[in-house]
Order: sequence, then structure tokens, then C-alpha cells
Amino acid sequence: QDSYAEGVEKAIYGFIVSAELVGMTFANANARVYSRSKGHVMLLAAQDEGSLFVNWTGTLMHGQVLIALASEAEACKQFADESAGDWRVRAKQNAEDGARQSVGLGESPLFVQAGGGAVT
Repeated sequence: QDSYAEGVEKAIYGFIVSAELVGMTFANANARVYSRSKGHVMLLAAQDEGSLFVNWTGTLMHGQVLIALASEAEACKQFADESAGDWRVRAKQNAEDGARQSVGLGESPLFVQAGGGAVT
């Protein structure tokens, strides 16, 4: 029950990845974020080529949008590049750019992929 109570006290936040995490795998970055935040932040997804991937298997890149479960927005700030602007604007632009690249392929401009399957 304690885990459930802790979980419902968290919310989903987005941010642009900090230079500290660039070049790390999503899994390694998640381990670092979780440890350094003392469990207050856990990465859930990363945006890549306009699409949102849950438990992404790639390497984090400069300017990439991340989605996290956190106790408060403030807890995410140490892992964010706040000089890169509003993450929502970046995510929307990335989605639009991804849609332009996939025109004619029947793909949605923004979808969530977990493991091997996609949900549009």
C-alpha cells in the first residue's frame, strides 16, 4: 500500500534533456535520474523523430524531450536544459517534423510505443 500511496502523489512532467544526460542510454539515464533524485523522478519516455517511446532503447541526444513521473516539477529541473526553451513547444515541433518525414507511410505524427508494439 505504501508504494501505491507514493505513486498517486506523483504526476507526469516533460522537459528537454540536460547536457549531463546526453550520450547516455535511456536506461542508464533513468538509473542516474532515479538515484540522484532519491526516487522522486523516474523517466518514462523519450521523443525520437517526432514519436514518443516508452522505455526507449536509444541514446539520449541534445534537445530531446523526456517524459518523467515525478513528485513535483521542481524535482525534474536538475535534469533539464532550461535554456532550450519550453519542452512542449519542442515536442510539438518534433512531432510536426516527424509527420512531414513520414507522409504517405500511414504513421501518426505522435504515438506511444511500449516494447515492440505501438499505440496510436
